[in-house]
Amino acid sequence: MRHADQLLSVGHAMATPAARYAMLDLQPLHLDDGGPFAWTAKAWLSICAVADQDEAERKARPLVAERLHSVCPGVPLERWRQLEQAGRTAASEIEHVDAAHRLIERWQVRRYARAAESIVVWSREFLSGDNGEFGAEVVSRLATEWAQAEQDVQTESPSTDVYTPDDIAGRFTDLHGERQGDPEGAFGLRCGWERWDEVHTGAHTGRVGLTIAPSGSGKTFLMLNLGAGICDPHPWNDYNPPEGLYINNEMEQDDLIVRQTAIRLQRAGFSERSRPFALNEIARGELSDYHAGEAARLHSMSRLHVTGFEDKTASGITALLAQHALRRGIKWACVDHMLDVCMTREEARMSQGVHWKQHAGWLRQWQGVARRYGIALEVVGMVGGSNIIAREGVEPDPYEIQGAKATINRVDVYRLLWQSQGQDNNPGDPIVTTWKNRKGIANARTRFRWIRGVGSFEDRGAYFPPEKEDKR
Repeated sequence: MRHADQLLSVGHAMATPAARYAMLDLQPLHLDDGGPFAWTAKAWLSICAVADQDEAERKARPLVAERLHSVCPGVPLERWRQLEQAGRTAASEIEHVDAAHRLIERWQVRRYARAAESIVVWSREFLSGDNGEFGAEVVSRLATEWAQAEQDVQTESPSTDVYTPDDIAGRFTDLHGERQGDPEGAFGLRCGWERWDEVHTGAHTGRVGLTIAPSGSGKTFLMLNLGAGICDPHPWNDYNPPEGLYINNEMEQDDLIVRQTAIRLQRAGFSERSRPFALNEIARGELSDYHAGEAARLHSMSRLHVTGFEDKTASGITALLAQHALRRGIKWACVDHMLDVCMTREEARMSQGVHWKQHAGWLRQWQGVARRYGIALEVVGMVGGSNIIAREGVEPDPYEIQGAKATINRVDVYRLLWQSQGQDNNPGDPIVTTWKNRKGIANARTRFRWIRGVGSFEDRGAYFPPEKEDKR
């Protein structure tokens, strides 16, 4: 919380006292801990109590150490003075959010522990024959107790900020001045594809994009190329790219590295006898020592981190995003792909095993993390329970796909990847229809050139479908 000249924070840094819980979901119940964080809990509650009083009296009094010590003498004055410099570094908010999450994680462990203790007691009573219950009743009670603990741990209840008309007018005036002085500020993270960057105005942090397509249409290659454009050093990012995370759910690590190698060598202009290196050449170790060394150099210069393809649940992916946002400050991430996310037993029970019924909830969960930590998040995969009918030259209708309406409402950008009509026995080009786009141009089509044996996607500009024959 910030006042005129003072900033005192215990694990959090908020713009105003009223918003101190908005990003962290931290409540007093999370602070009931007698462990090493006990003094932090006391300090936090004391700061909030003082801030509540100042807010009610409409006074912005400085939260100096002596004042807080008089309110809460249980925290040593030396501790209060140590906190006076908190929040003065560029990374303070990340550090403070991390501290808050440590408190919440301890509460989550305690909640699971209480559920486990209850389950053990009920189980022993039943097995000893003392309670006279039927086995099915006990099993149901045990399952309910654990499910309730999981729900309590995963539930989020952030407060909602309300902006007055004066707030809106002031923010617009500031935004207008910022944009006049720096029009480039309207753009997010550029990838180097001219048409793509124009349509999306860059990748915007806090936004979620969903790209769906038939199997084998190049979804993974499209996203690996996009990630290389954003998170590798290039002129459009002043050779200082942001950190990124590629959450790989379907491909073995070596296969993914082969694809990344082909993409980076192609982007850097390396070739063999005027042709790009093929995936099978790289996989068989047929690169020269020189080109292998250059590939290793390009990999090491990138800031795109990649996970293994081990099974991951939606909550596990949420934890990965938050963890790497705190540790590495990632600004771009991709989940590839959604149909390979594992359902928990509870999710399978609630959706009768139908995978796509969970997708809207997962997207909402990931969107919350993206907004909280400022990540431009891409998600790829299928929406419905069955594959999209892949017909060359036919653009899929998003509303014909199972679950599309719910997922469209949950994302900021919604895209379809399909193939144009080929000519002279040659396959058509990949077309990306950006069907929904909150920060850019909606209903826009971009044509790509995809060299399948190499994996390189090249932006070829806008695509305009041929005029349909007038059958009237």
